[in-house]
Amino acid sequence: MAQYLSERGFAVLRYDKRGVGANLTINPNVWGNTTVNDLIQDSKKALNVLIQQPEVDPKRISIIGHSEGTVIAPRVAIDNSTKVKNIILMGIGAQNLRDLLYYQTISLPSEYATQVLDRNHTGLISIQQISKNPFRYSLVLNLLVPSSVLHTFLRTNNTKIITNTLEKDFANNVTKTSYISIDKQLKPLLIKKYENLTALNLSKCNNLEGCPVWYRSLSSLIPTLSIIGNVSNLQVS
Repeated sequence: MAQYLSERGFAVLRYDKRGVGANLTINPNVWGNTTVNDLIQDSKKALNVLIQQPEVDPKRISIIGHSEGTVIAPRVAIDNSTKVKNIILMGIGAQNLRDLLYYQTISLPSEYATQVLDRNHTGLISIQQISKNPFRYSLVLNLLVPSSVLHTFLRTNNTKIITNTLEKDFANNVTKTSYISIDKQLKPLLIKKYENLTALNLSKCNNLEGCPVWYRSLSSLIPTLSIIGNVSNLQVS
């Protein structure tokens, strides 16, 4: 997106999230102690850096926020109403943390599995089909295999490691049925993941998905839907 905009004459400032470096490398000491308020303050500093650039018109500043950025962007705009002309929000996190997590962790993957992946409406997902097109199944695949398996697949493009892992963990050892039951196998995994996340007692960071400090700070925020009215109507799109 930054490249697309810059190629069309926009001056763009894009920066790495605190504690996150090139190729999504993470400094656990920094990222592990980062709160949402830290990220909001970082965005305000980035805004001031942008405004100081000679090629930037300080009266025509726009902020783009995606996902977590949609929690940050309105708050930056509210506190900098004289500096920010527009905010663009994509994949908006409008509700509180628990509602968002329930939708992302249980409702969306379950509905996708039922309506899209279960082609024959049998309540089953074919392991063979997953292995043939893992990117199509990525929404649920990251729940079914360890991250190390996915990383190996991305490096090697070897789908056999996905097949072997899924058949080992999910195929019926008696009938050798290479299917995953949506209700009996997938949904319990989704519910377990949701319960772990909403307990907010994680002992360590889960890569970019969040750390205990981050989760607790986000859960204490007023929902974006409740504060978006404080942003000028001229600013939101």
